[in-house]
Amino acid sequence: MDAPLADRFRSAIASGAYWTAEELLVTYRGEIERRWSAAASDTERSDIKNEVDALLSWARTMTLARRSHTQAKLVRLNSQRAYAGTPSQPTGLRIVSG
Repeated sequence: MDAPLADRFRSAIASGAYWTAEELLVTYRGEIERRWSAAASDTERSDIKNEVDALLSWARTMTLARRSHTQAKLVRLNSQRAYAGTPSQPTGLRIVSG
């Protein structure tokens, strides 16, 4: 993977732009397949494999960390809402008879 593409992929993951990251992975896969076919030795293929493993492992770790932070934030928000008291304006549906 050329450096600018790797940087764009990492930036997309780091910023939570997962649709962009997914699109970049299509390009990445094509590049890897070309490099794999052109590899002249097992050592080159091993290097390609290690590069792919490292990048995808990093992306997985970052995605899981972001997800964990989002979950923790949701729990905090729900806890705060439970102790916030009665809202000044009712929310939801009101049933009026009559």
